[in-house]
Amino acid sequence: MKKIVLLLMLVMSVSVANAWIKHCEEAVVILASENLTPKAKGVFDKYLGNRYGDDVQYLYALEKAKKAKHTEEIHYLHLNKKFQPKAKKNDAYGEIVRALGVVRKHESASPAEVTAALRTIINLMCDMHTMANVRIANIPLSQDDFTFLTYTSEIGKKKFTTTKARWSKKWRNYCNYPNGFSAKYRAHDFRIYLGNRFAEFSKGTLEDWATESGKMAAHYLDMCRPDKVVSFGDFRIMDDVNYEQMVKASCRLAALINETVK
Repeated sequence: MKKIVLLLMLVMSVSVANAWIKHCEEAVVILASENLTPKAKGVFDKYLGNRYGDDVQYLYALEKAKKAKHTEEIHYLHLNKKFQPKAKKNDAYGEIVRALGVVRKHESASPAEVTAALRTIINLMCDMHTMANVRIANIPLSQDDFTFLTYTSEIGKKKFTTTKARWSKKWRNYCNYPNGFSAKYRAHDFRIYLGNRFAEFSKGTLEDWATESGKMAAHYLDMCRPDKVVSFGDFRIMDDVNYEQMVKASCRLAALINETVK
């Protein structure tokens, strides 16, 4: 299934939305909703309903309408040199922690506050699992966008022409999906890939997942330094890495909500 989707992605052009493509994020939430406990699913459905199209880019919608009280930094995961999250205000990790506090008190909070908190968690769990949104204190390349080189193809030891790629755009392009395919279809693709690995992918804490994203980003930032040329094979592997990150984001979103409202 995944190979068919990837082949179609190569031959069909699609546009790039802010952060992750809207229907990609929606697929993340669809899969997450299938792994909620009955109590957590009740809270999820009460405040979000059972359609998630309006929820997945809530923060971007606020920004576009100029109603946001946050800065664009809210989409980034800021880590220290040991890959530990800083839990700062207007940072993905810090805002998820804050929003979880609202969801934890959902019975006494206003419905609008709980809905906004759940939407924030959804948005930022997606953001913190994409390499383009990770900022690491002692790695200058992680602080801004940059261009790197990759071979267009390789046959044995023979390498062909190089092409330039933008770090942020490339990771976000991996979330492109052929026009005509729905979020429900992509969620089905995620479900097949996940199999029986929910416990494996959701193991750990929010801090553990932030650190994991940081270490992964550091690896690929080093691989894609402007003074190197990324092999064609490594370049293609980045697509698979991003795909698995999406599935992990689904599992971890479910695990967070399950733990928060148990």
